[in-house]
Amino acid sequence: MAQLYFSTYFCCPVVAQLTILLPAYHLLLRQLATKLDVDTSIISKVERGDRQLKKEQIPLLAEILQADKVELETLWLVDQVFDLVKDQPNADEALKSVTKKINRTK
Repeated sequence: MAQLYFSTYFCCPVVAQLTILLPAYHLLLRQLATKLDVDTSIISKVERGDRQLKKEQIPLLAEILQADKVELETLWLVDQVFDLVKDQPNADEALKSVTKKINRTK
């Protein structure tokens, strides 16, 4: 199973995984696109951070890259939450409140 890494250099954690793992498996963007049944331009946009994969594509991506599915799903969710709150001035406080709410419902 591939080790996943997070780098703050990349805009999105899933993008970081693609950038690191694709060369490790000698996969080209067009090969990954074929395996995910999407156009190469979509994968290119994902790699640039202009678009995100759909949640339904994450398990298949994990299988293709031999990566941990739960970890990739978590990174995908990080991308989703970040996009939602990145421009909000009170994002930190909102995220702290969400964390408390999640912990109360467990």
